[in-house]
Amino acid sequence: QMKGVYYIESVTLQFQDMVWDESYPVMRKQGRIFDAKIPLVYAYFNGVYDKIGDKSEGRPMYMERNKVDGSMYNSEGPEIPEGWPVLSEDFVIPPSGIKYCDGHWIFYNENIRKSKNSRHEDADCPWLARSEEYDGFDLLEVGRNWELWTGAIGETTVSVVDNECDENSDCNLNGECVEGKCECDEVDGVTYLGTHCEVKMTDNCKTIHNEVDGAAWTVVSPSGFLVEYSRPMYVYVDGTGTDADQNYIQANPSDGFALIYSGLRWQALQLPLFNLEEGRKFWQWQGNNFHAYWWQAYAESIAAISDPTKNDSPVGTDFYWVTDRGEQ
Repeated sequence: QMKGVYYIESVTLQFQDMVWDESYPVMRKQGRIFDAKIPLVYAYFNGVYDKIGDKSEGRPMYMERNKVDGSMYNSEGPEIPEGWPVLSEDFVIPPSGIKYCDGHWIFYNENIRKSKNSRHEDADCPWLARSEEYDGFDLLEVGRNWELWTGAIGETTVSVVDNECDENSDCNLNGECVEGKCECDEVDGVTYLGTHCEVKMTDNCKTIHNEVDGAAWTVVSPSGFLVEYSRPMYVYVDGTGTDADQNYIQANPSDGFALIYSGLRWQALQLPLFNLEEGRKFWQWQGNNFHAYWWQAYAESIAAISDPTKNDSPVGTDFYWVTDRGEQ
């Protein structure tokens, strides 16, 4: 263990539905750094964390990867459409991490503070969630009971799973274990998704319909088939649905309207210029680098949020329209 030979290379972290209403991230907007105040939904940080070269107190450190395929977030921002009042670097994601610190494994992000007053922060151990006390070296042996910050210390259960497979059963028998990674099946009208092929998408769920207004949503988009947080992204089919519901949003024909999973909830997002060539490169970059927490800097695009769900698609899940955005 001390030589690092048996350290886990990659894990999937799963938080439950825990929310801190007033987190204090350091964000960028139009190139300027500013202090914000936005909700922290811990499930927004669910996903793949890979071991990096650095160590903390003799243990490996793990860094958050993107929500599409588990690769690194881009260190450079997207191409910005002409006339937008933002800069490319505004969108670069500061990934979170997992490391050992002061007798605990901790989840942290150097750009998120627990207090507006930096004097109260522990700069050496800036945990947002931490395990029970543990002096071992294996992250997978840590108990599931963690403390986390929600304005005060709370408790939750956290799942940390090894992403390496040894046999096909580690891929839920929905894929093949090849050199330690699951290669998910696409057979008989079914596509399997997720690190362990745990998410099932059937062909008849590639297009779904809103039971209230009849609007159609499809996994086929101008940017191709996209996956976020191991679930397919659905885009609104322009011209479908009715305006009978007072909350119905008829997107501008040049814009897109998408349903995107965010770790435990689905979000309905308006995507300006999604259907035009001039916005194509921006949204392709966002598709590969989307993060539900950091996207809140542009909260005006979030139209609705669902109940918590672990279902494979948004079918049967209740949504709530965002009407009071508060102050950020």
